[in-house]
Amino acid sequence: MKLSITLANSRNHYDETIDSPAEVKMFWTSEMDNCSVHAWFKIFESVLAAAGYNEKLIMRGACELAFNDSRLPEDMKQLSKEYELDFKND
Repeated sequence: MKLSITLANSRNHYDETIDSPAEVKMFWTSEMDNCSVHAWFKIFESVLAAAGYNEKLIMRGACELAFNDSRLPEDMKQLSKEYELDFKND
């Protein structure tokens, strides 16, 4: 699989949460058939970083994907135990 991504700043408004360059071209060539989920997330983490998102926003986005109302509560609790995350509310 080949993955090619071009990021172009086409926003017509100022977004203070990111510092986006005018255009960034990225190209990956990799055997993605046996790629782990962690490798996929690393790829898209680098895409988001190139788009101007800082590390904290990227982590926040990952957490919002993992822990939200569309996930099963028992799966989220098990994951939080695996990563030793402490939640104030059950």
